[in-house]
Amino acid sequence: MAKPHPIKKRNVNGTISVTHGCSSLNGKKPPTYRSWSSMRSRCLDPKHKAYKNYGGRGILICARWESFENFLADMGERPQGTTLDRFPNPNGNYEPVNCRWATKAQQCRNSRRNRNIIWRGEELGIEPCALLHRLRNWSLEKAMTTPVKKRTKASPKSLPVASPSSQAYLPGCEPDHMSNLHSP
Repeated sequence: MAKPHPIKKRNVNGTISVTHGCSSLNGKKPPTYRSWSSMRSRCLDPKHKAYKNYGGRGILICARWESFENFLADMGERPQGTTLDRFPNPNGNYEPVNCRWATKAQQCRNSRRNRNIIWRGEELGIEPCALLHRLRNWSLEKAMTTPVKKRTKASPKSLPVASPSSQAYLPGCEPDHMSNLHSP
């Protein structure tokens, strides 16, 4: 997409406002603008469903990025198949030195819940809970070198649901939000 040209518009009250020209393209907002707008909503709007994980945790947006034009100048257009990622610090603020366009796989590796496990110089894509479970039954070598199987989505009816008080978890593997568990 070409660099947006400022657009002057006369408001109902007679004042003139200048916009960046990227907020709508054929009735649809461009991906870069949607990422910028979503970032702002997550951090600034207490009514947003994800606010508790962003603005509610103190994640801030740098003053420079209050303007879409500055965000676009710093980040460039959003490449297809990517979204905005806070990297290298997933707990850091939204600012040029801590943001990138990342694929879903890159974002999963950069999650604040993720614990990177390095084995013989190679980063493993396994959750600590799964590794603990493997180590109860397998040798260290097998636990560390067996590839992780990708999960398939099961229908909700096929998943057994227990009440939170009756579930047992490996140490360190308890869910963060017990309130998210629902019984049928």
